Amino acid sequence: MSRLNIFLFLLALGLWSSIYVLKFKEDIREWYLNKFDKTPPKLPPDGEMPVVSLPFRYELPQTEDAAPAQDTDKTNAPEAKETEAPPPPTVKA
Repeated sequence: MSRLNIFLFLLALGLWSSIYVLKFKEDIREWYLNKFDKTPPKLPPDGEMPVVSLPFRYELPQTEDAAPAQDTDKTNAPEAKETEAPPPPTVKA
């Protein structure tokens, strides 16, 4: 590679990167401050952080041994029948 090719490559790289930085300067600044700024977020106008319910829970599911005793009188409840799943379909070659 000649020096002229290297110089043209670096010049083009510098020009394109400067165009990118100038075009997206505000987006880059917003991302940088969001990523590396250590100031705490602003509080809402009422001064308290809202309580948000999480889409998961921290408690482990109860096992049958630890489950509370349920009413064994099922006179009004319909009987649940346990059925086996049908076997998977077979492919004949």
